[in-house]
Amino acid sequence: MLKTVVLFLFIIIGILGLDSAGVLPLGWVKSNSSKSSYSSINKINNEKLFFNLHNLSLMSLNGKKFLLKDFKNKVVVINFWASWCEPCKEEFPAILKLSKKFKKKLVVIAISSDFSKNKAVTFLQNFKKIYPHSFKFVYGVWDKNSKITQKIFKIIKLPETLILDKNLKVVTKIIGTKKWLNGEAYELIKKLL
Repeated sequence: MLKTVVLFLFIIIGILGLDSAGVLPLGWVKSNSSKSSYSSINKINNEKLFFNLHNLSLMSLNGKKFLLKDFKNKVVVINFWASWCEPCKEEFPAILKLSKKFKKKLVVIAISSDFSKNKAVTFLQNFKKIYPHSFKFVYGVWDKNSKITQKIFKIIKLPETLILDKNLKVVTKIIGTKKWLNGEAYELIKKLL
């Protein structure tokens, strides 16, 4: 019995630690806390983590298929999120503003790990009402059962974001929220453009 209580306490402490850091394991629902964590940029070794992403086929929320290679010669920001993730909600407006700022040079692929497609659609529609001109280069994708998120990209926490250069090589993985309109992520994107 004592072992069970101790194990339970360790699990609770671990969850609270992730919650206060602003990231949660995929599938865990975050409280309404507005705390965010600003992560550092992590350099990525493409050969070890990802296959050739050029031929990755995705389906947008409006039913149109597209390939990642359609965006060659543009910087691509792939943001992994869910409507229940408070840090995702906090950072998404800045990602939309970034998309508007760099227009044709940058594409955002927003991949939702929501439990239902309707939740993902509603989330994006709500932001589209507030930022209507930012959605021209934003592609919403619902990842049913998180197969793309977890199996292809090895994403285990939300939000996470990958930044791909113009050759579609992943140069950065950001775990947690980021200041997208200034700071190191913004400077990196400007440099990649």
